[in-house]
Amino acid sequence: MTEHDRIVFDLKGYIVKPAVLTEGEVAELREFVLRQRREPDSVPPHQRRLPGGLFERYIDHPAVMDVLLDVIDKDVEKIRLETPS
Repeated sequence: MTEHDRIVFDLKGYIVKPAVLTEGEVAELREFVLRQRREPDSVPPHQRRLPGGLFERYIDHPAVMDVLLDVIDKDVEKIRLETPS
């Protein structure tokens, strides 16, 4: 992260990383969100809330991990990415 990124993260608690996902990935995620909203019963219960479903594959995306490794610790073993059941 740049010094600017660190300051923004410290102030807001998050950072926006533009153009990380491809147009195809965004379209796939959008379709999944609309399906969750319009036909929730068509989605397994464990995929009905974030970071379930297709979003699970992005929880350790390199752009996310870069921020976590910079903010938390450089040792990836010290970072746990999970959600309560």
